[in-house]
Amino acid sequence: MAGNGEYRAWQWVTAFLSPWPGSGDEDPIERAKAAVLAILGGDNPCADFFSKNGSNDAYKDFATSPITTYNGPNYYTPFVDANGKLNAYLENGFMKPGPGGTGAIELNQNGAFFQQSAYEFKPDVVTPSPRRVPAYARSFRGNTLGAQILTMLHEFAHIEGVIDPDNGPISQAATKSGNNTALVEKNCLTAIQDALKAF
Repeated sequence: MAGNGEYRAWQWVTAFLSPWPGSGDEDPIERAKAAVLAILGGDNPCADFFSKNGSNDAYKDFATSPITTYNGPNYYTPFVDANGKLNAYLENGFMKPGPGGTGAIELNQNGAFFQQSAYEFKPDVVTPSPRRVPAYARSFRGNTLGAQILTMLHEFAHIEGVIDPDNGPISQAATKSGNNTALVEKNCLTAIQDALKAF
């Protein structure tokens, strides 16, 4: 969560995003939520990943987790990963803690869940530049069902405690978020790809 020099959860994006809500009249949140419920209710490595703490309640927990939106940052921060590849982070959402271990997912209206592009942001520039660049949630282009499912799974993984918090100063938060998204994708990519065929 933001405050005292810390930033909200940052979701990994590597590099075009169109205005939300995208094409068609279908609610992107409800469509992605249905796909995530299908994944968590299935027999697959992703569902197993979410029950690694011994809980079999991931399906129920996700079904009862509120999902809202907020008007957050519309820019991302580039960085070079351990392999020397240029990547970037865009705040796609965060997990809001609740009482008794519950939580809510909040999605950035300007992040990769809803958008295909974001403003380029350089650490030495106070305001975003006017240049918009393509963005991806790991393997998935922004404003696609794959990016939406992965974003929801990432934030839900915080609620379930299967990934560490994405907190700290921006450089730390971005690195933690990238590592966390990579871990979620590693465990859930096949299930996401299967869901894309069904939804």
